Amino acid sequence: MGEDRPDVWAVDPDGGNLDVLVRDAAEVLLRTGLPLLAQLASPQGAYAALLTRESTSAGLGRPGVQLPGGLGSPRRTEAVRGLAAALGRDPDADLAAAGAGRLPG
Repeated sequence: MGEDRPDVWAVDPDGGNLDVLVRDAAEVLLRTGLPLLAQLASPQGAYAALLTRESTSAGLGRPGVQLPGGLGSPRRTEAVRGLAAALGRDPDADLAAAGAGRLPG
């Protein structure tokens, strides 16, 4: 079957491991994917992630969401400004606080 990698579910040529793979993938999504989506479901949670997280992935083999741009990039700042407007937040103050290691309240 090849090298065992946590980020790939390799199906055997005869499909004999398909049931096990589907169960494992479902378990990973339930255990790590759904909680991640719950964190990002609210505008406030998404805003906090945009301000403080480079990526929502906890590591190889775990579900994650690629956020726009990197921290401090023009693309990320644009996303922060857009969501700040919807939340009635001051993006400049929140970006400065996040850069100083403080999560805006």
